[in-house]
Amino acid sequence: MRRTRALGLLLLCSCGALSGLDDLYVDDALPAGEDGGASATEDGGATPDRDAAPNVLDDAGAPVEDAGDDAPPIVGPEPTCPVDDALGSPLDPRWALRGDATLTLNGGVQLTPDTPSSAGALFWNVPLPFARFDATVTFRINAANAVVPGDGVGFAWLDTSGVPASLSGSGASHGLTGLKGLAVVLDTFRNNEQGDPPAPFVVVRRVDAMTSIKASRRIPRIVDGLPHTLRAFVKDNAITVLVDGTVEIASEPLGVGAPSAFTGLFALMASTGGLHAAHYATNVTVRAGTTGECAVIE
Repeated sequence: MRRTRALGLLLLCSCGALSGLDDLYVDDALPAGEDGGASATEDGGATPDRDAAPNVLDDAGAPVEDAGDDAPPIVGPEPTCPVDDALGSPLDPRWALRGDATLTLNGGVQLTPDTPSSAGALFWNVPLPFARFDATVTFRINAANAVVPGDGVGFAWLDTSGVPASLSGSGASHGLTGLKGLAVVLDTFRNNEQGDPPAPFVVVRRVDAMTSIKASRRIPRIVDGLPHTLRAFVKDNAITVLVDGTVEIASEPLGVGAPSAFTGLFALMASTGGLHAAHYATNVTVRAGTTGECAVIE
């Protein structure tokens, strides 16, 4: 009888001890953020539970290895087109300066100084398709003689596979002599022999012959040292051009023989002749094609 009673007491004590352990885990559980489960760290991240698996989930839910706080960030490939590029220093290595173009200390590129017979260009050295294109550039023009400056600033799509080693021509050729493609220019000098309207105006030109496809009316003054935007987009073989958000050339057909379906290089360019001005580019956004990371956003 004594052994049976002792065994019963032993079983009763064991059950009580187990019950006490349950109470311990319930009452003494550590709150989140201390040594228990996942917790917020000082920099806002989360530390894994000590019993967690050796990998954690990133924000997208994909498993990634937990490489610790010193792991470098995962950086995706940069787009093959310049998007909201402020042309700061250092310049993206995919840009190539040619002619008299220089990078300024306070940001942006000076395409020409305020001196006669100058030409400068900035080429994006990644081929882009022309047929569906949308580009916006911010320019500034300063001139000591702002009454009759020359010659203008703009951008071009060039049917070439590589950046030329140098520029050829100045004045009305904008340094693009010997190349082919299409140019959109904020022109500040009226060349009567080319049938230009009163300056300043915006014009779409064939690069190979520098003949006008379409010129706008006279636009408001732009030689004032202030930023002005030039935007042009090509869709269905027609081009639309806006200056400071105002449509100056609307859905102009490029026509038979005009450059249209090619893949080439985008370039900013400016030039001076006997009359001159300092031309600057300070911001660039380019979209091209209908698919991929650089596709035109409708």
